Amino acid sequence: MPGEDRAFPLGQFTYQKLAAIDIYTASRDIKDLMRKSIVRLTKAKGRVYEAVSAQRPEARPQPPELIALEPVLREKEFVKNEDIRRVLGMSLLQARYIARRLVEQDWLIPEGKMRGRRYMPTRSRFDRS
Repeated sequence: MPGEDRAFPLGQFTYQKLAAIDIYTASRDIKDLMRKSIVRLTKAKGRVYEAVSAQRPEARPQPPELIALEPVLREKEFVKNEDIRRVLGMSLLQARYIARRLVEQDWLIPEGKMRGRRYMPTRSRFDRS
């Protein structure tokens, strides 16, 4: 039917041949796609993957960490690791993990390197009004 989403099942071997890459790269790519919720297994412990229907970020519920960081993002328009530690009351490594997860889920965009790194909200999510 027109407009109906069709799942195209894809196995690791098929992806490897399609992309002309080695098995280790194919495995890494598929794991990355699963972590980003782009593909999922068709059945538990299976070897066939299907694309997950696209969701707009606004339709997804915000993670609790992001909700807690909203006032800082509204005030400064960015958040640093020290802000995450202060607001959420966690260690340096825990804050780094939270920031990395929010970046992978497309809630924040990293900017800068090392000590100067800060995280900006995506798509003007916290516009000043």
